[in-house]
Amino acid sequence: MQCTTTIFLGSGGHTAEMLQLVSGLDTTKYSPRHYVVGWDDEASVEKVHHLEASRQQKDTSAFHPGGALSKQQAEEPLLNGYTIHRIPRSRHVHQSMITTPFTLVKSLWVAMPLIKQLSCLAHREVGGAESGHIQRKSILLMNGPGTCFALALAVIGSRMLGVPDELTPDLVFVESFARVKTLSLAGKLLYPLCDSFLVQWPSLVETYPRAKYIGVLV
Repeated sequence: MQCTTTIFLGSGGHTAEMLQLVSGLDTTKYSPRHYVVGWDDEASVEKVHHLEASRQQKDTSAFHPGGALSKQQAEEPLLNGYTIHRIPRSRHVHQSMITTPFTLVKSLWVAMPLIKQLSCLAHREVGGAESGHIQRKSILLMNGPGTCFALALAVIGSRMLGVPDELTPDLVFVESFARVKTLSLAGKLLYPLCDSFLVQWPSLVETYPRAKYIGVLV
């Protein structure tokens, strides 16, 4: 079964850890890959291109300032390797907590249609055995920071509005290797929301029983 994989890159160390994890994925199974970055995160975009080029994947990256795909563009990713999408940051470095709700709403406003269209892409070929279509799974990989919370809320919101779970991506959060005894802020926010919460240190499972220890990934 192929798995459409949406990957959030949070810039800096978050991007480095996530791309190191993604580099170990079997591209024949985890395809297509939809990378989501902040609007101004050019460094993460360059790293994605470098990683995918090293896999000799055809460069089909699409940049969408509004976060959404046109109908024509929405039909292309399943035939190619990867795409890149941009959303506003939910919170900037040193931003006041008073103004954070406003930037979170802005990020969520873009995340909702983006998640909807990526979900449609992931399940475009889903059908019963009698139709001869291939079942396609979908996941959303995250490791922080706060902007991934908007993406998770977009998925949860879709489910609350009646979209079946199988038509939305599974939420998978991978806590940073640096978090040994406590979760990051993003981890604490997403811990009760995620379908799978993965940690790299066994001590975290004692405090957070829903977490799954999977050893060192990065």
